[in-house]
Amino acid sequence: MTGAGAHNNVRRSCNEQVRESPAEHPELEKLYAIDVNSCTRQNANSDPIPFDSEHASGFFLPMIRTSDADAAKSSVNRGTVKNDAVSDYFRPKQRRFEMQMQIKFKEEPESGLWFGCMLDDPIKLNKVQKNGGQDSYELCQ
Repeated sequence: MTGAGAHNNVRRSCNEQVRESPAEHPELEKLYAIDVNSCTRQNANSDPIPFDSEHASGFFLPMIRTSDADAAKSSVNRGTVKNDAVSDYFRPKQRRFEMQMQIKFKEEPESGLWFGCMLDDPIKLNKVQKNGGQDSYELCQ
């Protein structure tokens, strides 16, 4: 079977046999992805997640701000050493999340490359942030 039907069957089988790995922080317990090839839970604020497809291979690193990034370093609500490193990274910043990707294409793309994401709630940006995004976009063109 190929296409979406095959993917849905893999997803169903993974839901029944996901190999659990503990979250890096209690607040991230319900926030994870599942690698459909290995049925392994992939956690945020952990190690980079490898990927490989017919078009590209590389690593993906999702980083999510947890409440201990907003508290003193001696906070009681701390996660693992890996999460502490992410919290230290976010502490001087205002951002809530960051996604890092390292990609190696197997063939040169035929057209421009776009990345995007969908969120349930809009991100509140001030005027400088909005204009900075537009300026960066225009600079890249």
